[in-house]
Amino acid sequence: MSRPTKRRLSRQMAEAGSLDRPEDVGAGPAAVVRRWLSELELAEKRERGWNDLARKCWERYRQVSPKKHSFNILYSNTETLSPAVYNKPPIADVRRRFPDADPVARVASDVVERALQYSVDSGGWHEQFQAVVTDLLLPGRGVARVRYVPSMAEVGVSDPSQEEQEDKAHEADEGSQEELAWQQVDVEHVIWDDFRHGPGRDWQEVQWIAFRHRLTRDELVEKFGSEGEKVPLENVDHDNKRRDDENQVLSLFRTAEVWEIWDKSAREVLFIAAGNKDKPLKTEDDPLQLKDFYPIPRPLLAIADSAGLVPTPIYEIYREQAEELDRVSARINKITDAMRARGAYDSTLSELSGIMKGADGDLIPLQDAAKYADRGGLDKAIFMMPIETLASVVEKLYVQREQVKQTIYEITGVSDIIRGSTVASETATAQQIKSQWGTLRLQKMQREVQRFIRDCFRIAGEIIGQQFLPETLQAMTGVKLMTQEQKMQAQMQVQPRPQMPGMPPPPPITPEAQQMIQLPAWEEVLAILRSDLQREFRIDVETDSTVADAIGEDMDGMSKVIMAITQTVQGLGPAVQIGMIPIDGLKEICRSIARRARMGQAVEDALDKIEPPKPQADPAAQKFQMEQQKAQFDAQLKQQQKQSDLQVEQLRMQLEQQRAQNELQMENARLQAELAMERARTQAGIQLEREKAAAQIQIKREESAATIQVKQQEAAIHADQRRQDAEVSRMIAVENAEHQRALDAQSNDLQGREADR
Repeated sequence: MSRPTKRRLSRQMAEAGSLDRPEDVGAGPAAVVRRWLSELELAEKRERGWNDLARKCWERYRQVSPKKHSFNILYSNTETLSPAVYNKPPIADVRRRFPDADPVARVASDVVERALQYSVDSGGWHEQFQAVVTDLLLPGRGVARVRYVPSMAEVGVSDPSQEEQEDKAHEADEGSQEELAWQQVDVEHVIWDDFRHGPGRDWQEVQWIAFRHRLTRDELVEKFGSEGEKVPLENVDHDNKRRDDENQVLSLFRTAEVWEIWDKSAREVLFIAAGNKDKPLKTEDDPLQLKDFYPIPRPLLAIADSAGLVPTPIYEIYREQAEELDRVSARINKITDAMRARGAYDSTLSELSGIMKGADGDLIPLQDAAKYADRGGLDKAIFMMPIETLASVVEKLYVQREQVKQTIYEITGVSDIIRGSTVASETATAQQIKSQWGTLRLQKMQREVQRFIRDCFRIAGEIIGQQFLPETLQAMTGVKLMTQEQKMQAQMQVQPRPQMPGMPPPPPITPEAQQMIQLPAWEEVLAILRSDLQREFRIDVETDSTVADAIGEDMDGMSKVIMAITQTVQGLGPAVQIGMIPIDGLKEICRSIARRARMGQAVEDALDKIEPPKPQADPAAQKFQMEQQKAQFDAQLKQQQKQSDLQVEQLRMQLEQQRAQNELQMENARLQAELAMERARTQAGIQLEREKAAAQIQIKREESAATIQVKQQEAAIHADQRRQDAEVSRMIAVENAEHQRALDAQSNDLQGREADR
């Protein structure tokens, strides 16, 4: 959109004021174009501040305008966070929503999963998701759209000779038709500044989205027919502040800016060009028939804001620290440049220049070695520039830079473990704690990326179910199913029929067809895939990353439940066999275990199918066996009773021993207390004698110290007297020297005057 057009739209909106409904813009195709151009301009105004920040982030990341001696911490953090957030191609995981006996849903899930995985492998989804994550980490918003790509082929055209083709090249081929040859679903990364959306505090309130395209004349004509010829072209995007040599490839062909607008309220798609004010270039009614209409999932936002959807780049959170890091790095580099070996030498020693330029092991002959010896050696003749102060400053700056980096890492959550940095002195537990908390801060962003990829898979699965033909699904997935008609014919062949005389017998059905009869027909599978409700109720589309935790927890819970049920059956099985516990009691206990583990109704149904042991054929043998089992059970009970009595007796003996030990410990404690009191009395007497002796020693020390202090004062007085005498002698010497210098000056003056005469 050109700047004059923007100014004109702003003026028209200001004159018209706020509107109540879309119809207030006016009626007709021109009013539709005017309305959507105004909507696009308002969306651009809402995100203008973010666009500037995002552009600066990209320039900082690419070092488009590099600062001298800067430290690109944004590039480092982005390259560290990117593989931590997303690092491998996703794998589709489509299954029945509920683990019931639903063969149609099982086959439909298998078809969608295979189709999705083929699209991932053949469509380059991994690279598109990587670009989305890069936009998430730099501008702060990542967007990708799911595209339905049908391939058409011409049919019904004869194969004329070369001469006939040349003769009819100027004529329209009226006999040609197009049919659907292939169908594909792809994921396409949307450039961060080529996406707009309507106002809203959350994604559910957004009523329209728009994608910007730059189309050449041929592309315009191919997509819009004769309307594409009317759209004016521009050389470059003058309104876009991006530098052409950084973000765009200059082309020989001019292009036009076209906006693809998805209007959710009207469920239609419009193509608007600012250069074509008469009407939209094209309008389509709900082309994909999606449940949520939009071909994109909720965009990825680096920093969520409950008050709106305008993104915030992560770099803005630590921009001040990054600029401080640049300043410190610049100072380090400048001071390091100044720390060079520089100095001066005595020019009268001509050999010094050759010595300084000599290589390792060179011996330079000296013409007069005595001069070097008289000056005290080479070190006395060379004067080096001192750099110790600069080296100390650089060391402090390095420490400051590490502190700033640690502050940035704390803000962004990029711990040492995530960056692959560790200290040899750290224990394994310390590294595990750092890894746990460092990963915990990233889990929110990881889950958001996983949610985004899963939603892309769900949109793609919805497109596959709504748009793909059975022939495409069968070729893409390798799943072979019959149609309803083919299945009925095969079932008729399987059913026995009377042979009519003179009629040949029907051909035998193949084993493959017999297996396919047991599977659902394509109509049954497509009935689920084409229905939004049935697809939502019976199929769940996930990715390997979104179900990994749930699968791990389910498998762990399943193993624990199986172990608990097995132990219960093994422990109570003999009692059930002899009739002491009914089979229903065993079932109820097992069901209680399954319920507490939340294993679902399927496990409880399986437990309900447990049957009591079948009676044996010989009643006498069965009675004898039951008596033996009862006797064995009674023997086990008696043995357990004996063991319990023995354990009680052992416990009583342990209590008696413990009581005796407690009495002995109390007697020992009393004796130790009396002994301690006696020792305390003895130590108190000894301490008193020691204190008396110490007091006498202290008195003698104080007397000696007073005597020494008097002697020191006398010595100080004598020393002061000697210093005063020395000062007087020095002053006399100074006066004599000054007097002598005055006499010498007078003598020199007289001699000069005599010389002048």
